[in-house]
Amino acid sequence: MLAGRVIAVCILALGAPAGARAGLSLNDYTPFPPSKVIVGARWTSPRHGPPSNQMGDILPTVWADDGAQYVMIDDGGTDVPVAGGLWRQSMARITGTPPRLRFSHVGNPFTPPPHTWAQIQTNPGVWRGPLGPVYSSGLVAVDHVFYATEERDWNWGANGLFTGLAGIARSYDHGNHWSVGRQPFPAPLGNLSWVVRGRDGDHPDGYVYAIASEREFNADRIVMGRSGPSAAEMTDPSRWQWISGWQQTSAGRFPIWSSSLRAAVPIACGRATSPTRRCPTTRLCTATC
Repeated sequence: MLAGRVIAVCILALGAPAGARAGLSLNDYTPFPPSKVIVGARWTSPRHGPPSNQMGDILPTVWADDGAQYVMIDDGGTDVPVAGGLWRQSMARITGTPPRLRFSHVGNPFTPPPHTWAQIQTNPGVWRGPLGPVYSSGLVAVDHVFYATEERDWNWGANGLFTGLAGIARSYDHGNHWSVGRQPFPAPLGNLSWVVRGRDGDHPDGYVYAIASEREFNADRIVMGRSGPSAAEMTDPSRWQWISGWQQTSAGRFPIWSSSLRAAVPIACGRATSPTRRCPTTRLCTATC
């Protein structure tokens, strides 16, 4: 969870002065092939904490058509008008540059009002945000519209499997007002997270892409889906496609897309995707693991 921290990083490329590489490890612990350009990184600034008026986690962030950045905040908020209060999810606008960032609440802070943890424990029904009594860990801006996931509750205390999405909400005014989604997405979707592609969600090939895993922590597989950029396509699970395999051509290996989530194969997988089918280590999957 990001907790709003912003840290400046210097990327070192081949051809940089030899002294700049001192102390950097070149060991590759990822499932990806080594880069031929980037050989390491080092911190060039101290840690910068979040602004004093902001708290919360997850923080999916987008670059909107107005040039500003917007973020969805779970279990917290910004400019909270009640001491110790929080929303289950809320929207903020980010201005400034590190380390002087400013988070500003978007929308009416009393619709719904924030509540303290003590109030929530007494009456869990007040634990809400502008999207309702759900978490939201996916946010994207596409063609002047914001889309946000509405996660069905899951056994987060025991790292249980995601139970799907109640829907995908949309906003036509940069998060000031939301239309709640009415078409649920099936399990194991829950933490559906869009691939952010530039300002206002550039989609040169006609699709908006997203990834998802089956649980919050220590997931075993990541699947990838896509949809067209219209509101009708983005919010309708029947109009999504999922990578279901790979096709080898003379130009390389390309994904095969299916409208069935059950047919989806992992694009990266870890310890096990089923009791009888195991990946030897975390790696990219070029076929069903």
